Amino acid sequence: MNTIELRQDEENSTTSISNTFIDTYMPRANGEFLKVYFLLARCLHDHSAVSLASMADALHHTEQDVKRALQYWADEHILHLDFDEEHNISGIELLPLKRKETAAGMTPDETIYPEQEKTPYPVSETPKKISYTPKELAARLEANHLNQVAFMADTCLGKPLSINELNTLYYFNESLHMDADFIQFLFEYCCSRGKKNMRYIEKVAVSWYEDGLRDLNTAKSRLTPSVMDAPVVSAKAPAKNRFNDFEQRTYDFDDIERRLIAKVGTPGAR
Repeated sequence: MNTIELRQDEENSTTSISNTFIDTYMPRANGEFLKVYFLLARCLHDHSAVSLASMADALHHTEQDVKRALQYWADEHILHLDFDEEHNISGIELLPLKRKETAAGMTPDETIYPEQEKTPYPVSETPKKISYTPKELAARLEANHLNQVAFMADTCLGKPLSINELNTLYYFNESLHMDADFIQFLFEYCCSRGKKNMRYIEKVAVSWYEDGLRDLNTAKSRLTPSVMDAPVVSAKAPAKNRFNDFEQRTYDFDDIERRLIAKVGTPGAR
């Protein structure tokens, strides 16, 4: 019988994940933490240099999200973190995986996890977002003096906010307890880094909330100084373009209404 030779034109482009990891560590881990571990395995396969910023960009996370995930896996003893003198992460070492011991006579569901005796990894309770109708939302934005903030956000993102995005903006104020100045700072922070996506901005806001950054002064004191030098996005009229670069007309809508009613009441008028 003739044998068939198998060949592949490209190099092996797969990343292997240990069965021990899948069986033992994966079921208990947060999905966001899993993504960070999988990306680390992928980078290790390619011998790629990584940074918190590059990992955050690849996963659409914030750098704080990545830090939390790395600390979680360090607490699980499957990686070791090195820190420099300024307490920044300078090295990551993936450690050998160890399968948890199973007590004699117990079923797999009754497996003993010694690490469970330690304090669980802290996860703050994040308020849930509530969706409002356009009419309700307009009233709430007006009542909380957020219309100028919404206009500033339009300018920052380079487009009018959708209803969903306005809901998110109000969520920052109502549920995450961010005042108008703090919300403006949030948009300036993200836009100065080229991040003009509302989903990313929401992740940053939630991350700050979970880290205890509940007011503008605390945020400014704990964030990097470079943020303070970012250009301020002012709530001013949009720059002229080919769609609005002309003399703007003003209309007396009451007068127009009166003339229309008079015309409809005139015999022979259509």
